[in-house]
Amino acid sequence: MTEKESSCDEPIKVLIADDHPVVRIGVASMLRSNSDMVVVGEAADLAETLQGMSALEPDVTVLDIAMGDTQGIESVQRAREASPDAKIVVYTAYSQLDVAIQALDLGVQGYLLKDSPHPGLAMAIRIVHEGGTFIDPNISRELVGRYKNQDREDTSLALTARERQVLRLVAEGTSNRGIADKLYISERTVKFHVSSILGKLGAQNRTEAVRIATDSELLGDNLTPMSWH
Repeated sequence: MTEKESSCDEPIKVLIADDHPVVRIGVASMLRSNSDMVVVGEAADLAETLQGMSALEPDVTVLDIAMGDTQGIESVQRAREASPDAKIVVYTAYSQLDVAIQALDLGVQGYLLKDSPHPGLAMAIRIVHEGGTFIDPNISRELVGRYKNQDREDTSLALTARERQVLRLVAEGTSNRGIADKLYISERTVKFHVSSILGKLGAQNRTEAVRIATDSELLGDNLTPMSWH
């Protein structure tokens, strides 16, 4: 059974950019099994990617780092320059932390490794489409370790102001409905914020997210959880 976040929402338009045909076919097939997504195009090189981003106006572009003759993270840099407001999920085999940080510094909203379970890509696309950030748990765990020794303002891992509000309420044991009522947002939006927080912190659940944030002082002050569920 496929997952659909809301029957009244328009499908998320996705552009797949990867120079390996097998990867494009596999990703397109997987995404098409989700009723809340539609693949509007595929690109095999950087030129096709830039053209597709401009002509097709995808909601989210799934972008490989290394395509054809591109060097380093050139594909990411060129995509950001051509479409500064584009929502991009990097889907790559590059697990090096420094490469991920460079991509995040360029403003991509998602970074996922190709050896992660396929459902993770669909989740990353949904989170990024809703304005959140998704980082592969294997990358985010390393980021948390580096984050402890850096200025919070200088790291790509920093939680947004809204995410900090949500996490504080989570730490107090507030339910999603309670958080929605307190922040005057929908419960669905709360779920996306929580998913974004888990992705950034590499946490498997709410309890672990609060514990990581507390240990790493990500919120700037000590949390005093009342109830972790």
